[in-house]
Amino acid sequence: EKGDSINFYEKELQDLNADIATRQSPEGLTAEGKAGSPPTCTGFVAFRTLESAVRASQTLHTADPMTLRVTRCPEPRDVFWPNLRVPLRERAVRDLVVFAAVF
Repeated sequence: EKGDSINFYEKELQDLNADIATRQSPEGLTAEGKAGSPPTCTGFVAFRTLESAVRASQTLHTADPMTLRVTRCPEPRDVFWPNLRVPLRERAVRDLVVFAAVF
């Protein structure tokens, strides 16, 4: 009985490691678990207290402003999730085009 559970959990661990490797690969997985969703350079961090969130947002994280940009997180319903895959430079070009078109 003990050997059976060890074999079962070893197999389970191998399956989980394979799943993790697939999800961390450059191809990644979509929300439905299908291949084809590359990782993004965007992240969201949740804080337990308002004080720690304020400290993190006011701290200089890097001298290069294009490396890391810290802003307050919007509500999840306000996020257009497909735009998270747009690279920062492409987003800047889009902003410039919109700015030029409006003004």
